[in-house]
Amino acid sequence: MNSLRYDLLRDEYVIIAPNRLHRPDMVYEIKTKYPKICPFCPGNENMSEKEILRFNEYGKWVLRVVPNKFRSLAIENPYYFKEYEAGAYGAHEVIIDTNRHIKFFEFEKKEFINLFKAIKLRYNDLKNDVKLKHFICFKNEGIKAGATQSHPHTQILALPIIPIFKIKEFDRYRAFFEENGKTIFKKYLEIEDLVIFENDEFTALLPKASKFAFEIRIINKKGIDFSEEKLAEVFEFLKIMPKIIGEFDFNIIFNFPPLGENGEWFNFNIEFIPRLFGIAGGEFGGIYTNVVAPEMAKKAFDDFGN
Repeated sequence: MNSLRYDLLRDEYVIIAPNRLHRPDMVYEIKTKYPKICPFCPGNENMSEKEILRFNEYGKWVLRVVPNKFRSLAIENPYYFKEYEAGAYGAHEVIIDTNRHIKFFEFEKKEFINLFKAIKLRYNDLKNDVKLKHFICFKNEGIKAGATQSHPHTQILALPIIPIFKIKEFDRYRAFFEENGKTIFKKYLEIEDLVIFENDEFTALLPKASKFAFEIRIINKKGIDFSEEKLAEVFEFLKIMPKIIGEFDFNIIFNFPPLGENGEWFNFNIEFIPRLFGIAGGEFGGIYTNVVAPEMAKKAFDDFGN
């Protein structure tokens, strides 16, 4: 049965409409070719700019962080604010996740750990710049998810402003913490029961008000700081997903509190968003429709494990 469902974290409604799953236009293809020469593979280091960070093993790099060659923000840009304009000051970086040209779900556990360690290091470094207010970290894999390079990589944006919708979101989270003495994420974990994986630090679940088919929210139960190894365990488990739904493109968003805040009212969390179907006018108009009920997705995980 179709239903409107409310998402406590996003403060919005979603339509869950499994009856629309079998419409003939639900599956779409995008035909785009990646560059023939990969700028992120070993031997092509001269195709990227000066390194910000590098992890080495046995005399060879296994992870690199470089400025985005086509960056939208830069520390070198002027910092200023006018009535309807601000300088494009900030950071736009690329984490080259591994020296291997593979898919994300082909990572070894050590490669997951390296990536999460690099994200933490860049977050902690960028928050030292008092001009920077907001940290965005995301991964696009596949054309449907917006990736322009097939080599596994993650992007970082550090902004001198906080987007309006994030200001409202953060204000809600702070107010909830002040009124209830616990984070909104702890409340969320109390009401969401479609859990697919859990260890002593993280819970991975299918939100009941999922915007996207097979969307997953991963929440650190302990707060902001996290163990890279414990988080790697979550993604080691998620390697089963291509076996459940086939190869798919996806986005991952790593959510942190504003730069410069201790964030006691916040829990580090991750949104994992498969891009199985397109979005259309209804979504741009203000409400998302998910054609795969999260209960159906949970059953797929359960059936695979049995």
